[in-house]
Amino acid sequence: MIYCVEKQPAVLIGRCGNERKRTMPVTKKLAANMSFIVSIAVFCLVMLGGMLVHVMPHLGWIIDGVRSGSMSPALERGSLVIAGPVDPSGIAIGDIVIFRNEAMTDNYICHRVIGKTLQPPLLFTTRGDANPFADPEPVPAANIIAKVNASVPVLGFAAIFIKTPVGFVVSVIVPGVIIAVMCLATIFTELFRKKSSSDHAG
Repeated sequence: MIYCVEKQPAVLIGRCGNERKRTMPVTKKLAANMSFIVSIAVFCLVMLGGMLVHVMPHLGWIIDGVRSGSMSPALERGSLVIAGPVDPSGIAIGDIVIFRNEAMTDNYICHRVIGKTLQPPLLFTTRGDANPFADPEPVPAANIIAKVNASVPVLGFAAIFIKTPVGFVVSVIVPGVIIAVMCLATIFTELFRKKSSSDHAG
């Protein structure tokens, strides 16, 4: 009876050791899979952000960064602005709009509407919140591009960078290539593992 009691722990220890050996590879595999999934998710988010900044303007939406402080404190420099299509007749005083300036055809201006005409033609008076005076020229309805729907502080710097040639490569091309390489590497690794297993089995 004493002999059996002495042997029992040895058997249990042996079993625990085998279980530990079987568990460690499984744990490492799960950790590797989680790392792979997280990496893919991060690169996908970066690439999605880059694509949204470049593609959404073609759908009437503007995702861009504020480049000046004229709308402070509502929109600080570097804020990310999300603006969508709008019917000019539905714009109300107090709305923040993005419009094309006749003297600056390559740039858009983001200011608040402080007045509008009640008779045709429809014109808007705009002003930056931080500016002491209204913009010198009224904005025709045809020049209204979008109405600001939301903003996020600081993230606008990323949008400004993404719109540069280097930013496009870094945010869209590079993540796409990395994702493709990671997926191909995973596929080939799995094929090699299966081939090695079948060779050993044979």
